[in-house]
Amino acid sequence: MKNENLKNKDSSIVEEIREKAQNLADEGRAEEGLALFEKAVKEHPGNEALLNFGTLYLLTEKEQLDDFGQHFKDWLAVSAEQGREDAALTLSSLILMQEGKKAAKEVLPFLEKAALFKDKEIAREAACRLGEIYLLHVFDDVPVDEEKARAWLEKAADLGSGRGMYLLSRFYEELSSQPDKKKSDEWLQRAAAAGNGDACYDMASECIVEAGFRVGSQKIQALKKAVPFLKKGAENSDDECCLMLGMFYLNGTGIKRDTKKGLDFIKEAAALGLPEAMMYLAQLYRGELPRVPVKKNPAKAALWLEKAASAGNMYAEENLGLSYILGEGVKKDPEKGMQYLEKALQDGSSWAGLMMAAVYMGRDGIPQNLLKVEEYLRRTIFMNGPASDEAGEMLNRLKDKDWTAVPSLQAISARRADEERGNPADGLGSLSGRY
Repeated sequence: MKNENLKNKDSSIVEEIREKAQNLADEGRAEEGLALFEKAVKEHPGNEALLNFGTLYLLTEKEQLDDFGQHFKDWLAVSAEQGREDAALTLSSLILMQEGKKAAKEVLPFLEKAALFKDKEIAREAACRLGEIYLLHVFDDVPVDEEKARAWLEKAADLGSGRGMYLLSRFYEELSSQPDKKKSDEWLQRAAAAGNGDACYDMASECIVEAGFRVGSQKIQALKKAVPFLKKGAENSDDECCLMLGMFYLNGTGIKRDTKKGLDFIKEAAALGLPEAMMYLAQLYRGELPRVPVKKNPAKAALWLEKAASAGNMYAEENLGLSYILGEGVKKDPEKGMQYLEKALQDGSSWAGLMMAAVYMGRDGIPQNLLKVEEYLRRTIFMNGPASDEAGEMLNRLKDKDWTAVPSLQAISARRADEERGNPADGLGSLSGRY
């Protein structure tokens, strides 16, 4: 009977506050309504309904609240202090998102609280984040602490965290004051077995590197050993494993060639946001990888270049600039093309600077501007990149009024393609591992 009376009392409190808060919201005083919920939740920490109604109120009255972000943070703090579900973990993420590296003192207590929760998934994630903070110097004011990093990562690993296992592997390989190759390999294998994408990719990479030192059937066997790791990583939505597995299928590397599967995996990597996968698809559809049986399609190539450029890929920006200037796969638009080349130049492409100098010679739909030609040649020289020496030679010849010194845009593009012939995926990550 006593418990029933308490339950009825709790329901009465909730209903009373809910009605008062809603009336205040209707009068445009949502802040005061939320204050009622905040006060009540602190006074009645065991009343789950108060918290639920308060959360709903906070979300539905969002437009009326002047500082919704701060309210949300405060509300999560109340929930975390009462030990409710994943509020502590969510709060730590919110603080990091809002305040970045300055937020260490606020974040650590909530993560430590979450790491002790009975909910295995929440505790695992919190412990892994704590281990990462102490291992990788995530915060400026939290120094690296090997013992704390190892302890938290081991807790995360015990709870089944593949990421925790992978970080322990890196810890014992290169970040510990006392490296232990055997332990590093053991944790890497455990992380891969748990489906951690980084670990799967690293294990596959080791097989691929080994294949580079083999010939004939031994080379094929080494490549075959990489496939299960790539498949495991792809199953767990690792973008680089998807890309590499797709390339294996397209080339028949260590596996029976299957063009459809290859394209599907590379498109999956692109959908996961990997710019290199988008760039690879663009090159496939441009016909730049003749050994891969994919029909040339300039329009599809341009579409993937657009996606890769939007994702910040310098090579895509460079190639898209060329496409718009020359009208390849897109409607010709020299001015738009120059914008993409400028972006590529700013992102570090010396070839883009050389191309812009060529365009300002007035042969590709942009009015001739010799001052701009000189400006872009000088910028290219200053970058000290692959095209800088050629830009220097052109500039010297231009001083002698040798107007044939700057080759056509097509000629520069061809030279650029020849230089990159050894790496058909333009900017594709190294196979030596990621960290």
